[in-house]
Order: sequence, then structure tokens, then C-alpha cells
Amino acid sequence: MQKVKSALFSSLILSGFFIVPGSFEPGGWVLGFIVLAYSLLGTFVYGIPVSLLSDFLTKGLPKGRIIAAGFIHITLAYLTVFLIGGLAAFAIICAFIFFVIDESIKRKGQDVGKQHYVLTVLSFVPVVVMLIWGMNYQLSAGLEKTNNIYLVPEGYEGPILILYNIPGEPELNKEGDYDVFPLYIKDLPEQFSSNLDSYATFSTSTKERDYGRINNKFYYVDNDGNRTAIDEYCINSGVIGSTGYSSDGEGGEIVYETFQLAESGCSEDFYLHGSPRFDLQIDELLDNWRWYDEMSQ
Repeated sequence: MQKVKSALFSSLILSGFFIVPGSFEPGGWVLGFIVLAYSLLGTFVYGIPVSLLSDFLTKGLPKGRIIAAGFIHITLAYLTVFLIGGLAAFAIICAFIFFVIDESIKRKGQDVGKQHYVLTVLSFVPVVVMLIWGMNYQLSAGLEKTNNIYLVPEGYEGPILILYNIPGEPELNKEGDYDVFPLYIKDLPEQFSSNLDSYATFSTSTKERDYGRINNKFYYVDNDGNRTAIDEYCINSGVIGSTGYSSDGEGGEIVYETFQLAESGCSEDFYLHGSPRFDLQIDELLDNWRWYDEMSQ
């Protein structure tokens, strides 16, 4: 019964970090209940057996039992990274809460060594932080890199649209390990309702974009081919998607990705959120697939 209480309370506490803040936003509490459902499943299926194993392995230790038990709980939670990937961070935090509650129940009514117990428990906080950091580093280090170079005509700012799997267009060229995207400026039909006159784009017959840890480079290129690196805070990564098409009786799928580029007004806010004006322009680009009809003619 003690383990059931520990599992239940640890799941409730973990999900509470999402339910309480989410209650101030419409529908925001939904994530909290999803976390609750998965944490209950994890603590009952995995957490309770781990805690029972910890009790068995540490029951004969005259000293350092709590430290050994803490490491067993948290370390075995860390191993779930091989099963659930980045979600293991939740497992590690939940295991720590489970361990604290379980040990607190065991010590109920005991005042002897209370200060030492509190300090021992708190000493695991940096361990939890380090394990989560190590997990994130481990996952990111194993990812493929995008390794793309985007060459932008000098002075341009606005939306960028990259198109993949376009019949008749060239394959991507390489510079070392990098794919190269020599962008060009394309005018838009006058019937477009926004104030967008043109956009930077590149089309390739390469079927798929690279996925993985973002490792892109953006350069302005002048008429002589000289490159000037663009600050990362001038680039906002936009949407990625796909759409079907039919050409000469054959169907296919266009994969696209978008960016926003600011020549001035670069900032962390632009890097994270982009420009509302550019957002509207990109929406119009994606809502009007006439550019593909023009390109294929």
C-alpha cells in the first residue's frame, strides 16, 4: 500500500506542474491530464517494481541506505531514455519525487536524523539536473545534422520558401558536408492581396529535406559572389509541410519549408517568433499554390 501511495502522489505532483498553470488558459489543463495518465502508467508499471528492487538491494546496508536507494530510483529512471527518448526527463523527475515520498512515508513519526535526511534528499537535486542534461546531450549528439547553406541575394529581407521534389529542377549541390541552396528572387502575381511583391525561393528535385539537429548557415551574396554571414538572430525558422500535386497525369508530393529573414531589426524575439507581417505573407504563399502551376508551365 505504501508503494501505491508513493506512485499516486508522485504522479499527481508531477502533473500538477502542468495542470495548475494550464488552468489559466483555455484548454491548457489537458496537457496536465495527459501527463497524469502517462505518469500513473509509468509509476505503476515501472516505478513500483524499481522501488521494490531498491528496498531489496538496500535493506541490509547499515549506512548510506538512503543514498543507495536514491541512486537506484533515479538511475533506473534514466535508463528509460532508451525506450521513450526525451520523455525520460519526466521519468527522472517523477522517480525523484517517488523516492522522496516513499522515504518520507518510511520515516513518518521519526525525528531522529531529520536534518541529515533533508540534506541527503536535497543533494539529489543536482544529480537529477545533471542526468536530464546528460540525457538531452546524448539524444542531440546522436541526431543527424541538417547541414544546409542558404545563399541569399544581397539586401533581401522577407519570406523564404524552399521546395523539394519538384520535377525537372536540379539536385542539390554540395560544399563539403553541406547542401547548398542558391536562392533567387521571384515576383508574385499582382492579384496577391498582401503587400508582398516578391519572395526568395529555391526549387530542387531532391525529394526530402534533411531532418535532425539544425546546423544551417545563411549568407548574403553580392553580384561578385562574395559572401557575408547573416546573424542567426536575423533568421526565423518557419513551417515545414507537404502538399500533393498532379502534373502530366502523374501525382506526387511537394515538400516545403519556410524561413523569415530580417535585414534590420534582428533580435532574439524575431529569431523565436518572426514578424507578423512576414507571417501573413508566408500564409498567402502557402494558401495559393499558383506558383507551382506557373513553374511547371
